[in-house]
Amino acid sequence: MASENTKGEPSAPPSYQEPPGGPYQHEPPPNYEPPKEGYQSGCYSGYPPQQGYQTIYTQQPTVIVMNESSFGPTPKHTVCQHCRAEIDTSITYQVGGLTWLAAGMLCLFGSWMGCCLLPFCMPCTMNVVHDCPVCHQYLGTFYRLE
Repeated sequence: MASENTKGEPSAPPSYQEPPGGPYQHEPPPNYEPPKEGYQSGCYSGYPPQQGYQTIYTQQPTVIVMNESSFGPTPKHTVCQHCRAEIDTSITYQVGGLTWLAAGMLCLFGSWMGCCLLPFCMPCTMNVVHDCPVCHQYLGTFYRLE
C-alpha cells in the first residue's frame, strides 16, 4: 500500500533505481568456480573433445536374418535368431504339395486300394520344418514342391 502524507493524501510510489553494476548483479555462492575454457554443458555445443576425454562407441547388436531357402532336407548348423545359441536345427516332417501329388498319381495309376497312402509315410515326399532345439522357435521350412 502506498504511504500517506500528512494531509491524508496518498503519495507517489518510490522511483525505481538500478543497483550499481546493472539490474541483475548478485553475489555468487560461496564455493562457486566459473566454468573452464571450452566447457561443454548438456548437449554437444560444437566444441571439439577436450584433451583427456575419450569418445566411447557402443556396438549395436547384429541381427541375423536367415533366408528360408537356405534350409535343406537335413539339419543345418546355424545360430538361432531368437535365442542366439549356436545349434543344429531339429527337423520334423510335414505333409506338403509333393506328398499330395505323389498320392494322386498313385491313385490314378491303379494303386487306389491303399498303396496311394504310401507317400504320407515317406519322409522323402514331405516338407522339412526346421526348429531351434533350445528355444523351440520356428526357423524355416524346406519345401519339396513349391
